[in-house]
Amino acid sequence: MEQPHQEPLGVGWLISAVRAAGHGADAVFFTDPRRAVRHAVTARPDVLAFSAMTGAHRTYLALNREIKKHINSFSIFGGPHPTYSPDMAREPGVDAVCRGEAETALPLLLDRFAQGGGAHLTTPNFWFNHRGEIIKNDPAPLIEKLDSLPFPDRAAFYQNPTHRHAHLKSFMASRGCPYTCTYCFNHQYNALYRGLGPVVRRRSVDNVIAEVLEVKAAYPLGMIQFMDDIFISSAAWVEEFSEKFPARAGVPFFCNVRAELVTPEIVRDLKRAGCWSVCVGVETGDEDLRRRMLGRRQTNEQIRDAIRLFRANRIRVMTTNMAGIPGGSFESDWKTYRLNAECRVDYPWVSITYPYPGTRIHELAREQGLQVPSGNELSHSYFNEMPFDAPDKARIENLHRLMALMVRFPRLEPLFKILIDIKGAAPRALYTLAFGFWKLYCYETRIFKKPGARWLFGSGALPRFISNAALGLRMMFPKKQNPEFGQPETASQAKS
Repeated sequence: MEQPHQEPLGVGWLISAVRAAGHGADAVFFTDPRRAVRHAVTARPDVLAFSAMTGAHRTYLALNREIKKHINSFSIFGGPHPTYSPDMAREPGVDAVCRGEAETALPLLLDRFAQGGGAHLTTPNFWFNHRGEIIKNDPAPLIEKLDSLPFPDRAAFYQNPTHRHAHLKSFMASRGCPYTCTYCFNHQYNALYRGLGPVVRRRSVDNVIAEVLEVKAAYPLGMIQFMDDIFISSAAWVEEFSEKFPARAGVPFFCNVRAELVTPEIVRDLKRAGCWSVCVGVETGDEDLRRRMLGRRQTNEQIRDAIRLFRANRIRVMTTNMAGIPGGSFESDWKTYRLNAECRVDYPWVSITYPYPGTRIHELAREQGLQVPSGNELSHSYFNEMPFDAPDKARIENLHRLMALMVRFPRLEPLFKILIDIKGAAPRALYTLAFGFWKLYCYETRIFKKPGARWLFGSGALPRFISNAALGLRMMFPKKQNPEFGQPETASQAKS
């Protein structure tokens, strides 16, 4: 599946690792599942591998079942959902699930799979559905030396022209997060790997720069999006990066930070390195709710101070925020709006809270008596609607859709208050469209820097905008049912 402004680095790393081990690999990115079926029937791979998030996993399960009606491939599911819900191995058509990192585990599985005789059934990280019996293997240690990994195979996912021609490209300089936010997978991930290596691991500055230069030489590259959970977790690494990166690579970048780690020295080094924008996690403007339900202990004053430092150094600020937090209210979400407006952030990214099964916030929500959907009942989009009933649910959802515009135009607050109180399908759809297009506009022109007027008004601007808008609309208006699949074309038809 495609998502705007995101690149599937995990898939790229896996393809590189598999090819380095002497196996063939390719990737398919699709918006029409029938196209993926046709491709699989034509290619007839020995192994099918899917990377699935909770909610979206249902689409991939249906796709896998349809493909296996026509070819006899071994099906593996990896990614967030199988990692935290490994009982997915019991689903019809699933042969194995992979939990956690797979750059060493997947090539090892393919080596053993080629040997035959069931040798693959002892591969670490994997659960197997073998003749109706679930075989569970423990995870292997974490990959400590990230420099040992080959760079992600971008040619595989740059088959998608949206990613290939985009001036924004994604990179990761580190893996892991030491914090235990209740809504995030990291606390469960860290528990899975307890005693199996350090949680946070960093690539060397030189290794990161080498990858950037390789991509810069082969593809358009006007800005970098560092996808690390916390880019500034090592002040010494950031200082070295600020000394080397501008001279050797010289590409503006975006990164994620935590407010309590932000210091004048960190901001100075980020600015010197070429940082154009940052993302600060706010989540809620209600300090008590942030601590009690989200497990985050930052104060509003720490958030204000961090954003003030970035603004003083002309680094643009995006925040992440959550509406409809279990245990919260419309009033707590209003505090979130007010904090963002007070800080004058450039774009407040707002999602609806999804208490995913396996996370601490899921348990907290159930303890409060909320009827939280199971993983199989959750939508794959956390921009659509609250997944449980709550007082003022309709108003909270309207505030979620309008909050970013409210932060940008605070003088129109009286008008927005009126709009928030209007219920019905028509205003809901209108607010959703406004939310999506304002998000796209801010991403394209405020948060992710573009190379001037030529990018905004050049020959590729309109097709790119339409493509990204279409992808965003599919995320905001997800299908509620699994897709229906038609009969795949023959190989000759698929090639024509």
